[in-house]
Amino acid sequence: MTATLPAPREEAWDCPAATLVLPADAPEAEWLAARRRGLGGSDASTIAGLANPNYTSLYTLWMDKTGRRKAERSTRQMRMGKLMEPVLAQLFTEDTGLEIRRQGLMRSKALPWMQVTLDGLTSDGGIMEFKTTNWRTDDARIWLGGDIPDHAECQSQWGMAVTGRSHSYAMGMVDSGWTYQWKRVERDDQLIDLLIEMGYRLWHHHVVPDVAPPVDSSEATLTALKALYGQADEGTEATGDAGVLAKYLEWRVAKADEADGRARARDLEGVLIDAFGTADHLLVQGEEIASRKQNGKLIESVFRELYPGLAAECVTTALDVDRIKKEHPAAYAACRARVLRPVKK
Repeated sequence: MTATLPAPREEAWDCPAATLVLPADAPEAEWLAARRRGLGGSDASTIAGLANPNYTSLYTLWMDKTGRRKAERSTRQMRMGKLMEPVLAQLFTEDTGLEIRRQGLMRSKALPWMQVTLDGLTSDGGIMEFKTTNWRTDDARIWLGGDIPDHAECQSQWGMAVTGRSHSYAMGMVDSGWTYQWKRVERDDQLIDLLIEMGYRLWHHHVVPDVAPPVDSSEATLTALKALYGQADEGTEATGDAGVLAKYLEWRVAKADEADGRARARDLEGVLIDAFGTADHLLVQGEEIASRKQNGKLIESVFRELYPGLAAECVTTALDVDRIKKEHPAAYAACRARVLRPVKK
């Protein structure tokens, strides 16, 4: 049976700790620009070290906020999640009798570097977060078990911190059978204080002064560094210190260990790529220790992005790499992967 509650008064939608920066229907370009001016709810689990390392890391978050990383393209899954929000809102209202109102991008009055775009406000003084997930994921098992994933908990607490609202609801839908669960999340001031402390450190120690956090071993960081330094400045040199040399020597040892060293070698690769930057030679104390030249395989996704006309011209059933190499050597050279190699002694 659907619960029925009295119509909410206008003050039920107040967010006493926040100011509205952009309305819910603001153009996407404005929203993307505004989100770089602070840390948002979707950043909270990354700040806390609880996000999926295949998709994001503290380093990639710093890259996002300092404009070093392209805005993430909307995936089919992200698109479907956005389209499902009104459906989830209707289901929640039918279950609880509570109304949901979209609000837009809000910024903390006390800490302007904290901001949030909520999926909605609830008419009982709470906030709302919707999640959709695939039935194969750990998140699905958590939702179906009656709990909420850590990233949803962090996002909810961040939203309460920014808005000053008293509680939150998190609602997840699993695509297998379109099963959904929702749960009330109470305000946890201890967790909020911890998130604020970690967020302050990232924003004021790294984003504002434009100082990179340490390169970590996550897949997200490695992928982002490869994209950032995908184009080499031929014949240029970078200089590393003793720390870089130590990582390089450890990388050499790990690379030589075919059985157990591959994962560790990959963990160290990001530090070395960062040391190279766009240079294709790396020196320590005046001696070259490694190269990273643009002489690997053609990266098809890069080629399609940089040369869409040529890509369409050179496709039969697949991209004709040999034809590109022969007829368009400059485009081929620009889209080759950079390969990290030790200098042979």
